[in-house]
Amino acid sequence: MGKDWPVRIIVVGAGEVGSYVAERLSSQGHHVALIESDPVRFREIQEQLDVMTILGSGTDPLTLGAAGVEDADLLVAVTPYDETNILSALLARGSGVSKTVVRVESRRLRHADVEALFDGVDDHLVIDPDEEVAHAVLRLMEYPGAMEVNQMAGGEVEVLTARLPGHAPLISEVRPGVIDVYQGDVIDERIFVAGGFAEVNTLGCTVLSGEAYPLDELDKGDVEERRRDAEDQLANAADDLERAAAEAEIALCDAMLTALE
Repeated sequence: MGKDWPVRIIVVGAGEVGSYVAERLSSQGHHVALIESDPVRFREIQEQLDVMTILGSGTDPLTLGAAGVEDADLLVAVTPYDETNILSALLARGSGVSKTVVRVESRRLRHADVEALFDGVDDHLVIDPDEEVAHAVLRLMEYPGAMEVNQMAGGEVEVLTARLPGHAPLISEVRPGVIDVYQGDVIDERIFVAGGFAEVNTLGCTVLSGEAYPLDELDKGDVEERRRDAEDQLANAADDLERAAAEAEIALCDAMLTALE
């Protein structure tokens, strides 16, 4: 989002989805302002949620101003009214908000003429149903620079879409497992890494890991013995820190044994 974490978010609509999104993002340390037009619902969320609440409509520039639209990074419009959501997003864009997410259920409002209102806008998502809105917003907030986050392989892999300048490196977390090193189209070496980070830039890929071994040098018997030692450490752990370290060691050994299968 171009700003340091945490970020400022406006949620328009305090229904089930809006309240859930506002509560989750606030619990993660973000600055959340929640706009609700119904006075009864407004009083309810004031008692239920520890977020800034504003009584009014997301289509009212004064209400958006009270919510801090000039400094906001993201607006999420999830009222039951599609027109309200779209207009709220347009007003937010006009005030400089860089990212908008709107709930639109009507097929009529998914017409190309409506989409044209956001031509040239990169960080704008139109999503339905409600559950997808909530999950999409939370996934985006986990990766503040991402325009889109998609899950694959049952959630084991997440694919991020982001706009980067040509010189910018890409950094990603690496889970324990085997990295294949290619020479042309042929695998030249297989290396087991105990997790870490990978940096990809114009010169190549660099992997930073606390432990790395050529796969053909790993011995199954040694790994099994290492796992038994970790199980003993877990059984005799004196505190949560020692317990967590032993559990991490067991998980690493299991990843090694899987790689050796």
